[in-house]
Amino acid sequence: MTPSISVCIPTMNRWQYLKDSLPKYIENPHIDEIVICDENGFDALQIKLHYSTCEKVKVHINSSPLGAGKNKMNVVAKAKNAWVALLDSDNFADVDYFTTWQAYIATHGLDQNTVYAPSVCHVKEGHANFDYSKHNNKALNKANFQQSYRDGLWEMILNTGNFIVHRESYLKAIPSHPAVLSLLERNSPIEAYLKAGALIEHGLNYRVIPDMKWYHGINKQSVYSQNEDLLDADRSIVWSYFATITE
Repeated sequence: MTPSISVCIPTMNRWQYLKDSLPKYIENPHIDEIVICDENGFDALQIKLHYSTCEKVKVHINSSPLGAGKNKMNVVAKAKNAWVALLDSDNFADVDYFTTWQAYIATHGLDQNTVYAPSVCHVKEGHANFDYSKHNNKALNKANFQQSYRDGLWEMILNTGNFIVHRESYLKAIPSHPAVLSLLERNSPIEAYLKAGALIEHGLNYRVIPDMKWYHGINKQSVYSQNEDLLDADRSIVWSYFATITE
């Protein structure tokens, strides 16, 4: 039996993307619930104006900004279903994203310790697409992490932050490295790496699902785009953390 899915969307000032993606998520028969956690209330106001009668959409406004990494934890924690599709608010996953995943688990089984990662990213504008299909059906875990995480494609997959995962497995994976915790506190532009490392550290596998694709909007207002000058220093801290993750 295919599990019910909650789509979880952390957001702040992304209505220009959500106004296009939300109607499609609402119409998607594979999505049981759409949970949105807004950092400042602007997107929530627009959503409530347009979708106040839609029971599928659950909107929450954070009492104070949490930062991208913590807001992802927050929105997943508020989901009702055991399985969640975590999607950035400037990104989009269409019906095929979910049917491809369903076909995969129908053949391979459903594993609570697997992060189901897409293999293709179609960029909406201004950038070439990203293709991770070299690693189709492969898994990244504690056993091969030290040999693989610096591979360019695995690095991109870990930085994606858009995947389907078991809710409780995701929530229990908390980064413990002190330097990493300080990056989370100041909302590092590579927060997705931090969570990826924690998921691996807590025994989960990243598995690349063939033909599972999503659409990425290049957003100049994203945490990543606004803090590119910090990338090298932050990445060196993350690599130090990753070096501690072994079987």
